[in-house]
Amino acid sequence: MGLSLLVGVFLSTSCLTGSMPNLEKPQCTSARDVVKRFYSIHFGGDMRFSQENLIVREKFLTKQFAVSLQNINSPADVFTSNNEDYPRAFRLGGCEVLGEETARVEILVFWKSGDESRQQSVFAEVTKESGNWLINNIFR
Repeated sequence: MGLSLLVGVFLSTSCLTGSMPNLEKPQCTSARDVVKRFYSIHFGGDMRFSQENLIVREKFLTKQFAVSLQNINSPADVFTSNNEDYPRAFRLGGCEVLGEETARVEILVFWKSGDESRQQSVFAEVTKESGNWLINNIFR
């Protein structure tokens, strides 16, 4: 009787707290965190590409990816649409583990103008570099 009561209390307490086990792999949890922080800053600021804006975002990018962007001379948003039609919102989609220290995170970007709304998927490859998870590339 005492054991079943204890189990019942434990189960009801866990149901009340709403805690669900995290089934996501640790690589995806880490990758999602850096992608969410990066895109929160990106959407909260000037999305137009410039060397000044790149400097603000570099702490989220691998050295290799940052260097590959240094010669761009266009206001296109290389982190979303790759043009000057800047989206208005984003949310994270799925995540795929590509290796022990690499994952791909889907970013859904949204536009709304008048009665029209649309979305597009963008993918961030995230890798562990010098102990930190960083964005290594963006794919459309």
